[in-house]
Amino acid sequence: MKPMNIAIVDDNPVNVIVIEKILKSAGYDAFWKASSARELFMQLEEHAGKGKSPLDLILMDMMMPEMDGIEACRLIQKDDRFRDIPVIIVTALGDSNKLAEALEAGAIDYVMKPVNKVELVARIRVALRLKYEKDWHKENEAKIRSELELARQVQTGVLSLPFKKEKLEIDAVYLPSFELAGICTPGTALTTTGTELFFWISWATAFPPLWSACLSPRLCRIPSPGMYPRNL
Repeated sequence: MKPMNIAIVDDNPVNVIVIEKILKSAGYDAFWKASSARELFMQLEEHAGKGKSPLDLILMDMMMPEMDGIEACRLIQKDDRFRDIPVIIVTALGDSNKLAEALEAGAIDYVMKPVNKVELVARIRVALRLKYEKDWHKENEAKIRSELELARQVQTGVLSLPFKKEKLEIDAVYLPSFELAGICTPGTALTTTGTELFFWISWATAFPPLWSACLSPRLCRIPSPGMYPRNL
C-alpha cells in the first residue's frame, strides 16, 4: 500500500503539534500542516496539477478564522478534483447541530477535543481504508475502460469496407455494448432491389465479433436470445 498523505488543518499550533505526534507514533509520517482552510486550498491547488489527488485524508478544525471547517468541506465537495478526499472534523465544540451540519457538508466523521489518541487513530484507519478501496475501484474502472476502448478499436478495424454494386449494397455498422455480456444483437438490415441483407453481431467479451450474412431471409435462421446466428 502506498504512503497515505494526511493534512492537519488547525489555527492553533499546539493542536497541530499534538496531532502530529499522534500520527507519527501510529506510523504515519507523510502529512501536510496548514494554519487555515485557505492555506490548505493553496496547497491543494499547487499539487493538483499532477493529475492525482494529493491527499488521502484531511483532519480539519471546525472553528477557524476567515473560513471554518464546515465551509471548507462544502468547497471541497464542489471541486471534482478533491471531493473524494475524506474529511474528519476535529473540534472542541459539542453542539450536535453543528456536528450534523459538518457531516451534511461533506465530512465523514468527527473527533472531539481534547483528542483521544486511540479514538483518533482508529477513525483515521477506517477513513484511509475506505479511501484506499475507493482509489482501487477508480483505477480498476479506468483500466477496464481503457481495455474496452482498445477492444473497440480492434473491432472497428475488422469491419469490412462498404461494398456497392448495381443491385447490392453492403455496409458494416459498429454497435458497442455498454455492459459486459454474451448476447447477440441484430445489426442493420439493408434493402436493395429485391434483396435483403442481414447482419448479426456478437459482442461477447471472450470472443471476437461473429458475423453472419445471407442474401435472403429464408436462408438465414433468426436466433433465440444468447445464440449466435448461422447460415443454414
